[in-house]
Amino acid sequence: MQDRAQAVAMAISVLALGNRPVVAAFQVVPSFSSPSGGYIANTGGASRGGHAVHLAGWVDNAKLPSGVTQAAGGGYFIVKNSWGTG
Repeated sequence: MQDRAQAVAMAISVLALGNRPVVAAFQVVPSFSSPSGGYIANTGGASRGGHAVHLAGWVDNAKLPSGVTQAAGGGYFIVKNSWGTG
């Protein structure tokens, strides 16, 4: 089993190859349903189960627009979520 850093590095590498789907799964915490639509911090709380998403891309901190908070992990994944807006 890979540790988190290895899994993130592998996902970034596969995304860099282009046109290859990358799927991530994680536990859904209450803050995941935040209406902000942006980065969702894990503020704790009981898990509501698991969820999978499509990782569509990666934006490195060096390429972030001015004023966007840099991520502690070096950048942000661009995520497609299947839940929609309803």
